[in-house]
Amino acid sequence: MKKATTILCIALFSIFLSSRELDASSNAPTIESVSAAIGNIIYPGDPISIHGKNYLKIVTISNTTTVDDLMADSCSNCKVFINDVEIQNIPSYNWMGISGSDSVIVTIPSNATTGYVQVQNQLGQLSNKFSITITPKCTEDTWSCSNWNTCSVNGTQTRICTKTFDCPSAYTPSPSTTQSCVTTCTANSWSCGNWGACSTNVVKSRSCTKNVICDGGVASPETTQVCTYVPACSADTWQCDNWGVCSTNGIQTRSCNRIYDCPSAETAAPTTSRSCTPTESTNSGATATIEENINRDQILKATVKLKCPIDKQWVSQGSGTVIDEFGTILTNKHVITGTIGSCYVGFIYNEDDIPSYDEIADVKKASNDLSANGDMAILKIRNASGKKFNAVNILQGNSNNLKSGDTIVPFGYPNEDLFGTTITSTEGPYGGKGTTLSVCKGKYNVSGFFKTTATIDHGNSGGGAYQKKTGYFMGIPTLGTSCYPEIPSKVNYILSINTIKTWLNSIGGNYDITKNNYSNLNNYYKETIPIESINLSSLKIVDPSKTTADNNQTQASDNTATKLNGKILLQVEEHGEAWYVNPKDNKKYYMKDGAAAYTLMRYFSLGITNQNLDKIPKVVDTTEMKNSTSACSKYALANQLKGKILLQAEDHGEAWYIEPTKCRAIYLKDGAVAYEIMRFLGLGITNNDLSKIMEGTL
Repeated sequence: MKKATTILCIALFSIFLSSRELDASSNAPTIESVSAAIGNIIYPGDPISIHGKNYLKIVTISNTTTVDDLMADSCSNCKVFINDVEIQNIPSYNWMGISGSDSVIVTIPSNATTGYVQVQNQLGQLSNKFSITITPKCTEDTWSCSNWNTCSVNGTQTRICTKTFDCPSAYTPSPSTTQSCVTTCTANSWSCGNWGACSTNVVKSRSCTKNVICDGGVASPETTQVCTYVPACSADTWQCDNWGVCSTNGIQTRSCNRIYDCPSAETAAPTTSRSCTPTESTNSGATATIEENINRDQILKATVKLKCPIDKQWVSQGSGTVIDEFGTILTNKHVITGTIGSCYVGFIYNEDDIPSYDEIADVKKASNDLSANGDMAILKIRNASGKKFNAVNILQGNSNNLKSGDTIVPFGYPNEDLFGTTITSTEGPYGGKGTTLSVCKGKYNVSGFFKTTATIDHGNSGGGAYQKKTGYFMGIPTLGTSCYPEIPSKVNYILSINTIKTWLNSIGGNYDITKNNYSNLNNYYKETIPIESINLSSLKIVDPSKTTADNNQTQASDNTATKLNGKILLQVEEHGEAWYVNPKDNKKYYMKDGAAAYTLMRYFSLGITNQNLDKIPKVVDTTEMKNSTSACSKYALANQLKGKILLQAEDHGEAWYIEPTKCRAIYLKDGAVAYEIMRFLGLGITNNDLSKIMEGTL
């Protein structure tokens, strides 16, 4: 049996003789290559594979033939050195040899550095020194950040962070580049209301509040001052001349002047024109009326209704005036602000028509003036066929020629619920030039306006207002003084033609009604959605506010989003889908799962210092949050940041959610935890109420 085994082994070893016959005198080991056993990069503490030949012991098979011995105990004297340091405890089965190629697998010491490797065979012979590159292991990228910038007026500061080392084996996100802060108060940090009426003790007062988050610095302006008490009044006093001669048109006029301006009341001027029965001796050259001086039919056809989509769900609507035959439309800026940049244009051909939306116009220019005096924009009808449009020559008007008592006639398409779907015209006397307007908790510069008691409402914005006795275009109906749509304004404001002409003439030269003005301008907005893809009949109407030109953002509902700012909403009529209402833009964002929650958490987060975070009360879990009381009245910073997601800028970007009703912070460890916590703290909402909040996209 022993003899048979010996014969079999000799037969097996003979297989290798054809590929490897070596002279026993040339058996020094040689390293031919070194590679990482795992991956492509050699790290400290990782295994490597050393390939070469002549590592293993030479065994004589006959007097003239030798082969490598493949037995496990054949290399008891074999060693591996890295930078002349021996690698200890290499298992014998790590040494392998076959068909003239030997190899050994060893683990690099955890403190090894770039250098070389050598192999010693059974005979004690050393191989060549083979160079290897050992890449140090790393666990994170290295970032370098600049100092924080000065705290801005809105209570935030920023910095720039740059990656200085990119670790191949790890990903480290950038430190926060934005954080909340408290700036030092300046004179501009305070906003004061109008002075109240002078009291009987000759003192009047006002309220002043901070309009930014600040501390120290300039103190509050004075809120009381000495005044001269004047007994209360309820009306202005007007003095009128006698009625003039009755004209051939059956109209007689008179002039009226205000001889006492009551500080606590605004009284419209008395009527300055009335119908009468003309006599035969009446001069045929008497003053004409609007019917004679303008073509009413032309005004009707040049006054258009604009429907400007905000997205595929909502549309802003208003009025406009075609001001030249090439299809240039004048309107208010707040009609087109926040839209996709294109509008459907509705025309009528008879006074009782409902507008037909056969044309599309693109916004070409809007005033850069951010005050109410800059509430104007120009659109251009897409007119590839060169069609000629009915237009009004607005250049004839001069609002400086208006006098008290002149009748103003606005045309447009106001609130459909109150005025219907057809064009509406009203009239009222000219009430003087505008200066400043304080209404609905806002104060506005209206020096570019004039006043009238002619009725205007939501939707009138952008239309035309005409002087009755001349028929000239005198401005754009723009502002009312009522804070509530259901309560008509007693006094309304018309953006004057003189203000408009100054702006038009600043756009590439003087405006000329005979030329195709602004045709070479690019569109003012980049159209985000092709208007042709939007179904006009399915859109919900969002009327721009007529009481302020500085609040021209789209209103998606009757304050539903504002009431739910920062809250998590759950669709109780569906499958409990979760939505987050972002306090910054009043839009809802869908939280599909933990990944979506993590994305929202990072996208809407605001950096905060540890010092400021310590000023906000915290809870450890949702149970404590549910059982806690509201801290909003006690912690000012928490009340300011309620509903927001904060990141610790000075640590590792830990995320916290400030629950808006409790003003307490809860830690959001990661996306999955954030999703579960925010769902648990969610508020149920019906599909109908949810639909009132516009949906945002990241």
